Amino acid sequence: MANSTTKWHSFIGREISRFLHQCQSIAIVVNPDDGETVYVHMPYMMWGISWIEKKKEAFSKLAQRHQDRLFRVRAAHANAPPNVRAFLQRHLYQDDGSEKLCAEGRATPDEIKTIVQEAIHAQIVPVSRNRLYPDSADCRQWLKQYGIGVDCSGFVKQALIRLVKASCAFLGKTPDERDSYGVGWMTTHGFRRDILGTATERDSFGSVATPRKARPGDVLVSQSHIRIVIDVEPCPDDALILHLAESTSAVDIPLGQATADADIGPRRIQVQYPQPDQPIARQVPLFRRLYDKTFAADEAESAYILGRFRKLGLIYLTM
Repeated sequence: MANSTTKWHSFIGREISRFLHQCQSIAIVVNPDDGETVYVHMPYMMWGISWIEKKKEAFSKLAQRHQDRLFRVRAAHANAPPNVRAFLQRHLYQDDGSEKLCAEGRATPDEIKTIVQEAIHAQIVPVSRNRLYPDSADCRQWLKQYGIGVDCSGFVKQALIRLVKASCAFLGKTPDERDSYGVGWMTTHGFRRDILGTATERDSFGSVATPRKARPGDVLVSQSHIRIVIDVEPCPDDALILHLAESTSAVDIPLGQATADADIGPRRIQVQYPQPDQPIARQVPLFRRLYDKTFAADEAESAYILGRFRKLGLIYLTM
């Protein structure tokens, strides 16, 4: 059983890593004549511009950087040339004028690929740095300009859907059985309430008491952010490192680029727990981005709780 568990955890971790890489390296052909391809790191985006008016009270409580982003995107839409506005209307809005999920921080890698590729064909992605064709930074900037990306809960939900489908396929389940494991709509607050046992509408997640009990596929949730565990690494000094994937508005370096950018979107980070047998709230974890040389203590990490998606556990029990 121990060997099966190790294989299962490795499988889950690999699937999350594959999904993360897919989000960070979306292939776009920028020159159809010779097949020149660039790889775009999808950016972070939260909410859609209609929410400024539609959810005024909730909008007023957003952090200033999130409000400013939505105002910038709304202005970009309003000031876009007619051909760009027509393009955005076609790809980001339903026939009734409501926003599609890809315009509300729920874009998938496949949607990003389709939208950007068609924007390249329509020649509406600006070119910088004296190039003949847009590069990955140009494509990413265009996405940010018009608010096309994924927020933290949208990213984790897509990762969980991928895990459920891949796990069922791995075990030879039929498509009907696979579809019955749908993740459903979830927000960060919904994930957290579910883990704490205060959600009345669903019971999809269980609580994980300490970092030592964490495993790939678990989620790490605060009041306003969610991540997913890729791997668990024991340390020689009895500390423990969780390797995590997230989509965030933080500044970091997009995959394949040399300079840092805000609203990084999907990325991999590490959090170290000096007392892994204790609840997270009783310690000060240490945080590290991939290019940081060392870990640094971060009291904000103490606010996270761990949870486990019950459907993944049910699938594992069928092995």
